[in-house]
Formats: sequence, structure tokens, C-alpha cells
Amino acid sequence: MSNQEQSLGATRDTVYDHAADSYGTLPEHLWKQSSSVIVGDTVYLYLAAPYSCIKYKCEAVEVNIPYDYADDNVSMNKVMKIRRLHTYADDEFGIARLKRRGVASVRGPRSIPYRLRTELEESSGDRT
Repeated sequence: MSNQEQSLGATRDTVYDHAADSYGTLPEHLWKQSSSVIVGDTVYLYLAAPYSCIKYKCEAVEVNIPYDYADDNVSMNKVMKIRRLHTYADDEFGIARLKRRGVASVRGPRSIPYRLRTELEESSGDRT
């Protein structure tokens, strides 16, 4: 846990909708930033269908990076660099479990209910 997280008292967790790509093979990745994220925040990446699960626990290592991009599916004016900290099994945090914990759908940045956040932290070995 970073000093910043300790001084905040809690990690500001966010789940992002994430199409399956080569992220799992790279330790760091640029990711669209569409919410207020600060360096040291924990970011969970959600893989959309056919996976429909939280797959990666990451840490924001650089934020508010200017990035001008647009296509038919997405537009970006800033990104963040995130570092993969943990990879969850595909069946560990699937949509059925998320629904039981109060997350009906993931379409973009959102907060994580306390109970789900605790389970994510425990599963990744973070007992804070």
C-alpha cells in the first residue's frame, strides 16, 4: 500500500469496463481516464462479455496524460498509466457475484461497494 493510500485511510476503487485484449501480458498499460483518479489509486478492470468479470487489480501510476484519440467506439482526451498488481481467475468475480454484492452492471467508472472491495482485497492478498 502506498503512503498516499495510507494517508487517505481508504483506497478510492473504481471498476472499468474493459474489452479483452493483451493487457494480461503487459505489466503497465495506458487506459482511458474518464473519472477523477489520482496516483496510487486502485483500479479494477472489468472484462465485458463473454468474460463478464473483474479480471485485474491495478494501481494508477500516472494520471491526466493528454491523449487525443477517437474512432467509432471510443474517444479520449486523457489517459492514465496503470500497473497490473493482481490477476483474478475468470470465475472468481463474475457478474453473478457482482450482482449479489450490489453491482448490477458495469458500463464505465463506478465505485465499489465495501463488501465487494473487501473480498477483492482479500483475494489479492491485501488484508488492509
